Amino acid sequence: MSEIKKKILEFAEYKDNWNENGASSFSKKVIKNALKLEKYLYIGDNIIPDIFPTACDSLQIEYEDNNKYLEIEIKKDKYGIYKKINGIESEFYLGLDKVYEIINIIKLFYKPNIDSAILFTGAFNPPTVAHFHMIESANNAYNFDYIIFAISNQKFLDKKQRKTGDYAYSEKERLEMIFAMTYKEPNVLVFGVEEGYTYQVLCAVKEKYKCKSLFFALGSDKLSEIGRWGYHDKLLTEICFYILQREDNLSYIKEKCDKLFSKTKYIIGKDNEKYKNISATLVRKRIKDNKDYKELVTESVFKVIKSKK
Repeated sequence: MSEIKKKILEFAEYKDNWNENGASSFSKKVIKNALKLEKYLYIGDNIIPDIFPTACDSLQIEYEDNNKYLEIEIKKDKYGIYKKINGIESEFYLGLDKVYEIINIIKLFYKPNIDSAILFTGAFNPPTVAHFHMIESANNAYNFDYIIFAISNQKFLDKKQRKTGDYAYSEKERLEMIFAMTYKEPNVLVFGVEEGYTYQVLCAVKEKYKCKSLFFALGSDKLSEIGRWGYHDKLLTEICFYILQREDNLSYIKEKCDKLFSKTKYIIGKDNEKYKNISATLVRKRIKDNKDYKELVTESVFKVIKSKK
């Protein structure tokens, strides 16, 4: 059991007037919210927070790093965020469903400057081990500061799935899965849900995280489709590309990329051959047929899926 969890359970036993100044005991909701957040706090060996009780029925998690300070206040109905970095203060609130945003904030607190990042988008319905190993492939291909994931919005996914008679997990469920799969990775962020054209999503990501250089991950089998995308002219001049090699002829892919990306930067990475036949469609089929699928997803995603049944 972690030290943070031990303290939370100790705070749960506090009685009224625990501070000898009239403070009430802690509500069950605050303790529940704290325990929910606690299991996601350990994102690096050297990132160790502390936690303190307050007299306002809330618990306060604190991080300090040189001249920076981060405070997360756990309340009954929300999380309060306070930051002080280089003398500049900011304060805001997040809903209880935004745990992934809190972990983003902690990661960015320790590494705020993003020279280069890569965005992976997709349905992730559900995320598979192939998706997880895209992180490794991207890290091997380029020195990205962060790898960012965004999921397709529900309206788009439901429309796509209806055409095939397949089913879709909800936005909430897919966010929970992608977060469970990635939260322990110190250089992975979860942006949330895609809204609008790909270019608009990329602009939103670039603005939110102040990326100097943002790469968009795209399979080499999709290169011919870019010309039909909304704002494709802007994409091909303002955004960099990370092309996942999914065809054997590398020289042919390079030739296509040289023509298509003449006004921007691109790099080519390679999908792990070991996972090329693993897809979310296969996972859903195994689940539907009541067959084993555990080896197709990470352990954390497997636990989330099992909890939804």
